[in-house]
Order: sequence, then structure tokens, then C-alpha cells
Amino acid sequence: MPVSTKFVAFGCPHAPLQDNDHIEWLCGVIKKHKPDYLLCLGDLHEMDSASRWPSEYDFSLHDEYIAANELLRKVRMSAPKSCNCVLLPGNHDDNLMEIGRVNHKLRDLTCWRQQQWYESKWINEELLTKWNHKTPYDYSSKGVFRLGQVSFIHGYEASQSADEIQSILLGVPEGLTVGSHTHKPVAVSQALKTKQVPLPFYYANTGCSRTMECSYMKRKRQNQWGQGAVIGDCMAKGIGAVMPTSKQWNAETLVRSMY
Repeated sequence: MPVSTKFVAFGCPHAPLQDNDHIEWLCGVIKKHKPDYLLCLGDLHEMDSASRWPSEYDFSLHDEYIAANELLRKVRMSAPKSCNCVLLPGNHDDNLMEIGRVNHKLRDLTCWRQQQWYESKWINEELLTKWNHKTPYDYSSKGVFRLGQVSFIHGYEASQSADEIQSILLGVPEGLTVGSHTHKPVAVSQALKTKQVPLPFYYANTGCSRTMECSYMKRKRQNQWGQGAVIGDCMAKGIGAVMPTSKQWNAETLVRSMY
């Protein structure tokens, strides 16, 4: 018989730019929901050192790793001990290994997927030992983590219809696709071919977990930015290779605050 699996998903903390008040709120959500799976949907790190643009931030890559390590530890400790913790890398996390960002002779030494030490301390131990972080940042099924009919991604597009498009391209029929990337919380919604013709794909967005004041957004539309999480449950076990033809999940987007 299928067994219901509970999940909590959040994304885009951009450590060390995370909003610590939001993280406290998230920990409360996790404690209340008691998930079987806790998922960070990418952009765990800001990766300021791998940015193509000039920066006025003072923090170092070591600072990012230390902040990310503490954040992951804090949210994991809020979940049951049996909880499975998953990190899906985002574009910011992936930037460190991209061409033209960091000298290719140094990439392996600085990558968050490798052990990083600072002042005799292993500063990314939490991520490497407690979280499943093997999913690549790849705009294909390779970049998707699935629990039954529920697909989790960071996200690749930023248009108004990004979440809807990705649910069709990367999700499964009658399934839900949960992302973050745009920093815009989206309630569970159904994809539409036209206003009168619905499609069998559903989508939601967690919003972000970072501070929402940032200089590069001053001349852009930021009114839809928000901090939140997506919680739910699904039939993730006992499902074979052929997906069911009816919905076997429930989910809700929780919004803590909007910009």
C-alpha cells in the first residue's frame, strides 16, 4: 500500500544574506509539520565571489560557507531525526563551477561540494554529511528531485509564466512542481492552455529566504518578492514506474511576508 510522505520545501537564502527572522519562522513550520523530507531548493549560497558583476559586499567565500552550514544545521535540527534532507543547487550555487567565473585551476579547491576548511574547522560539514546534494543544476529531468508525483526544482526561468512552463516541461501529469528561483511565492495553481482549458500539471513557488532589501532591485519590480515555504504530503512509496492518473498529493504555500 502507498505510504504518505510529508515534506517542507524552502529556497533562496543566499547565505550570508539570509533573513534570520524568516529562518526562525521556517523552523517553526518544520517543527509543526514534522516532515519526512526537508528540501532546500537552491541558491543556498550567494556566491558573490563568482559573480560577473562588481560587488560591494565585504563577506568572503568562507563567510558564505560558515553561514550556510549554520543555516542548514538549524533547519535540520528542527525536523525529526528520521527526516531526509535534500539540497537542490541553484544558479548561484552552480556559478562557482561555471566557465568565466573563477579561474579553472582553482574551482575544485573552492567548490562547496568539496570539504572546505578554515582555521582548522570543517566549515561545510553539515552540507556534505547530512544533506543529499547530488542533483545537478540541469534544465532537464536530471535536475529534478521527485517524491511520487511531486517534482522539486530550483528553477531556470524568471518570466511571469516561469513556474507554469517548468511544471509542464519538468513535471509529471497530475503532479505538482515546486520551485523557488524567482523569489515570488506562488500558491498551488493549475497550468492552463487557455483560460478555459486546464492542463494536468500543477505548480507552486516557495518564495525566498533572504533579506529582501538589495540594491540591484531598486530599479526593478520587486513587489512580488516574498518569503515563504511549501508544505504538503504525497504518496511517494509504493508507486511503480507508471504514474497514477489521479492526484495523490496535497500541498500549500505558506507566505510569511511580502516585500
